[in-house]
Amino acid sequence: MKKFLFGSYYRGDKRIFTYIIAFLVMLGGNLIASVPLVLYGVSSGNMDSAGQMNFEGEDKNLVLFMMLLPFAGMLAGLFLAQKKLHLRDFQSLITPKATIDWQKIFFSFGVWFVLNLLLQGADYLIEPDLVFQFNPLRFFLLIIISVCLIPLQTSLEEIFFRGYMLQGIGNLSVKPIVSLLITSVAFGAMHLANPEVTAMGTGLAMAYYIGFGLILGAITLLDNSLELALGFHAANNLFASVFVTFKSSALQTDALLIDENMDFTRMFFMWLAAVVIYLFIIHKKYKLASLSSLWQNQEREIED
Repeated sequence: MKKFLFGSYYRGDKRIFTYIIAFLVMLGGNLIASVPLVLYGVSSGNMDSAGQMNFEGEDKNLVLFMMLLPFAGMLAGLFLAQKKLHLRDFQSLITPKATIDWQKIFFSFGVWFVLNLLLQGADYLIEPDLVFQFNPLRFFLLIIISVCLIPLQTSLEEIFFRGYMLQGIGNLSVKPIVSLLITSVAFGAMHLANPEVTAMGTGLAMAYYIGFGLILGAITLLDNSLELALGFHAANNLFASVFVTFKSSALQTDALLIDENMDFTRMFFMWLAAVVIYLFIIHKKYKLASLSSLWQNQEREIED
């Protein structure tokens, strides 16, 4: 069975120059899709001379919609780059198999979504600081925007970091741990500008984001596909968008509940506990490979 790690090794154009052009195509898609947000920021007076935008007091659903569009644009750019520049099927960034296992994606989504509910419930029992802020019209619009666009945002991040980038590094190293560490640190670095970093503290925030990358990267390598990670990440961000948000979140939404006094350290360790439960359930169902395989040299099978 072919290894997901070496998806770009088997076929297609894997020259460094092609990766540079592909990244520029993705960046172009991101910039084009950012135009509505920039124009709105300028016209509403919410952009300063340094290009920083502050949309406090603006329609949260409208701002969320425009903030998520660049991810869709970059995903479109990645799709074009994979097909037209690398000359490979886009699906190979998700699975080496002939078809995508949608049941696996939805199972992973469901498990992590339920665990998020339990996690939030446990946190509320410890410190009941949630404020109910239900507005029927705004919440209905939020659900539509979130269901349509957040899976594109999370899929872009998963397919780029734990698909495209992970496989690209797989061209250079046969040790999965190398790809795992590089992509996880890069994933953490991408989130450095998020407002949560200031609220949480850089150390705790990077422990969370890099840990997030390590967990989903390891799952991807041990399961030999990206499907579990796609479901996990979508559930994580949809829950944060629709059900519970907090004041320093990058996703400022009209969620059902807002946590006005989040204890980030407590939530981090509770999150780790939820991850352990998730991994136990996933391993029982899908029989993930041994962790030791991440340190072992992997054989690149010859293309049929």
